[in-house]
Amino acid sequence: DTDDDIDIADGLTLASGGSLTLDATTGGIGGVNLTLNAADGVTLNDGLTTSGTLTVDADTDGADNDGTFTTVAAVSAGNNAISITANDIALGSTLSSGSTTTTITDSDGTGVGLGDTAITNGLNITGAELQNITATGFEIATGGGVTVDNITAANSNNLSGTTTLDATGLITFATAASVFNTLAVEADGGVAVNVDLSTDTGALAIDSDIDNDDSGTLNFAAGVTVASADTLSLDAAATAGIVGAGALDLDAAEGITINNNLTTAGATDLVADSDADDGVGTLTLAASVTLDTTNSALTITAEDLDLSGTGIDSGTASTTITDSDGNGIGLGDTQSTTGLDISTAELQKITATGLELVSGGNIDVDNVLAANTANVSGTLTLDSAADINVLNNAIVITNALALEADNQVDIDVAITTNAGNLTIDGDANNAADTDDDIDIADGLTLASGGSLTLDATTGGIVLSGSGDTVTIQTSGGTGNITLSDDVSDTGTATNLVLTTDSSATQGDISVEAISAGYVKIDAAATSVGDVTINDNITAAAANGGIGIDIDA
Repeated sequence: DTDDDIDIADGLTLASGGSLTLDATTGGIGGVNLTLNAADGVTLNDGLTTSGTLTVDADTDGADNDGTFTTVAAVSAGNNAISITANDIALGSTLSSGSTTTTITDSDGTGVGLGDTAITNGLNITGAELQNITATGFEIATGGGVTVDNITAANSNNLSGTTTLDATGLITFATAASVFNTLAVEADGGVAVNVDLSTDTGALAIDSDIDNDDSGTLNFAAGVTVASADTLSLDAAATAGIVGAGALDLDAAEGITINNNLTTAGATDLVADSDADDGVGTLTLAASVTLDTTNSALTITAEDLDLSGTGIDSGTASTTITDSDGNGIGLGDTQSTTGLDISTAELQKITATGLELVSGGNIDVDNVLAANTANVSGTLTLDSAADINVLNNAIVITNALALEADNQVDIDVAITTNAGNLTIDGDANNAADTDDDIDIADGLTLASGGSLTLDATTGGIVLSGSGDTVTIQTSGGTGNITLSDDVSDTGTATNLVLTTDSSATQGDISVEAISAGYVKIDAAATSVGDVTINDNITAAAANGGIGIDIDA
């Protein structure tokens, strides 16, 4: 005929005490700022287009499990907001709010099933139905819980902006992994992440206690990976906190923020800078927050750390922290320009049995005191693909220290380990770089509470002072000194003293070639104190020559 449509004037409401059905096979249905209300369901048998907002309440009486919003043909509000309240949805067509938000609310609070798991008497949206929705900002709200199962990237790709899941009850990610563009998970009654969850274009935020009444735990099942293409933020009830039942992998391209205590029971891997390409990607522990892996290994990869919280604790297991973009690490009072910095106060917050800091760039160490490393049992290892610079202020380590640099270890201040070995390798990759040496400045003492080993395969050990004495000494314990490579003097007759303490149970000294001002070797251990000289020792006669004292 001429029109064959339903044309509804601006601002009108169509309401039914039963069901509401609109049908216009040829011409379709049109309106401006349209409201459709019904107690027992709204059905659109033909296409609906509005040039203003569309508001639908398909279950105005609520609580009777009757009130489905059904579409057969395309529904579009142009670039205007769509709000749908229903007991259920049967979306047999596309639904579009364009550049504006779409909100779907569960009318009777029985819960929402999103994806492959349907909730009995609930509002259920399959992956295929979700794929039919186009919006910039999409929200699902319920007074019950939400179960998300197997939402694929294709299912969620038409949802620009943030997809928000808002539940009074528990939000559960179950059975099969889900992927969204940008996702905000907001629950009053907790969040359970039992399968992998990710975003592929934007941020991921999970808050299991959005009303802040201290009643919503954030639980991660063992072996789960949660990944964000942007930032990842985690919030939970203050008392219960965030719990990983076993191994946990958290990844984000632009930073991870943990706002409540995180406790895991397995190997924990946090990658705060997964793209490693833009200098952004900080791991942040908010004030008063503790990260505890319950004696399981912890690995952190980040562009930087912000340990405002109480601390990091891997107990009897190791912690490894890697500079994601290779811009270097500043440990102590000297900060790197664009790298990962750990202040002495932050270092003191780390409890681990073995702590390793890894960077593709330089590692600068300044003014680290014994108290700062008191919570690190075993060895503090600094591993650089470039240089390690110990500068400005002397460092004292509670237990053992290993410095491993591919190019050079440059020592400008004294180093002491109180109760562990001191190992320094200036050519850790045993390959030719620029220097490949250990460079020791004038007048310094390197002192170990255990054994002391210096190794620099390609470049050797260099005394770069101007005539004063470099002392290398051990005290207590095994107490051996090993210089695995040649020692050379830059030509200014720097003196070298090697001494093992009389309290050591063993005090062997082993050296390769040495060239220095004068050389004194004193193996003073009371039980065993052998001296092994594997190459020539050359001393400047004017400085006193060579002295070897074996006092066993």
